[in-house]
Amino acid sequence: MLDALHGYDENLAYEDFDFWVRASRDFQFEFLNEKTTKVRKSEDSMSTGWYRIGDKQLHSTFLVCLKAEKLCHDGRDRDALRWRALYEFKQAVFSQNKSEAKLFVGLLKRLGKIPISFFIIQAISYFPLPWAWIRDRYHQLRYS
Repeated sequence: MLDALHGYDENLAYEDFDFWVRASRDFQFEFLNEKTTKVRKSEDSMSTGWYRIGDKQLHSTFLVCLKAEKLCHDGRDRDALRWRALYEFKQAVFSQNKSEAKLFVGLLKRLGKIPISFFIIQAISYFPLPWAWIRDRYHQLRYS
């Protein structure tokens, strides 16, 4: 698979999302509903910086979504990408990554059929609130 896909794109902040998106075009995957991997988080791991202000991983996610846009074959592909782009747009807004939020807006507009939630989130993002702090507190309450 690595040979067929010409390896990882080392220009990205993280490569696995891009790898799986590209692999999904030519390879079959199955869902396995069991835990097969343990996640180890430390203070300096990549995942601790996820969705922080200035997050390079978020920008890489946008770049992968651009690649995915070119790989779309049908409406189902575009729907899946639209869902992911909307999710990442929300994360960009609520982590105060305004430049990435604008990039995802452009992608969502190209993908069409923008859900009403997009407009609601876009509207509230103009309120000068500490969105990153609010998002962090929400995640602490929900996932701790």
